[in-house]
Amino acid sequence: MGVYPDIPGIALDMGYVNMPMVGAIIHINESRPLEYVGIDANGYAEVRYGLTGFPGDIEEFWRLVHARGVADGRVLADYLDTRENPVGPPLLAHLPATVNPMRFVLDQLLGQNMVVIVLKPLQFGPDASVAPPFRLLRQAIPPQTSLLTLVALEPANTYIDTGDASEVCTGIVAILDAPEIAGSAVTTLDYTSGPVIILPAADCST
Repeated sequence: MGVYPDIPGIALDMGYVNMPMVGAIIHINESRPLEYVGIDANGYAEVRYGLTGFPGDIEEFWRLVHARGVADGRVLADYLDTRENPVGPPLLAHLPATVNPMRFVLDQLLGQNMVVIVLKPLQFGPDASVAPPFRLLRQAIPPQTSLLTLVALEPANTYIDTGDASEVCTGIVAILDAPEIAGSAVTTLDYTSGPVIILPAADCST
């Protein structure tokens, strides 16, 4: 199984899924509970896992996945069956509790036909090209292989010197909706997903 820590998820559109779609179906890079739908009229176990996208697209996607598996004689549940010598359709106890949707798609479906490249512009050298050479990358990979390029844009922290903390503490606490910090000496409020506000040491309870 591959490890893809830098990829939050992969979106599959009509170029990968042969069905009409409103939008792409996103396979998130995190563990999702495996849903055991039950045994169908043909005696096959039907399972699903959580996806993100338009509900109608997701419902049709799972309908087609199961129908095509039945036509091939082996459905998704059979591939996930943990029994060494399975006899009959797997029950809930024979299946993993969770599935990582993105890892499953990349490892089981696209692993031999997709090249994933993660670009981190903030780590580029001073002489690096502003625009990545996508055309050259396309020429370098084997034929019949998809190229997935992820540009990891890391947010730059913004530092704001608020000056006299005694004048802004009340406002800052109200804006952040964090009354639990009142009464403590606040020097730095560090939020990795957004701006960083630097305050001189002060007691926001006063």
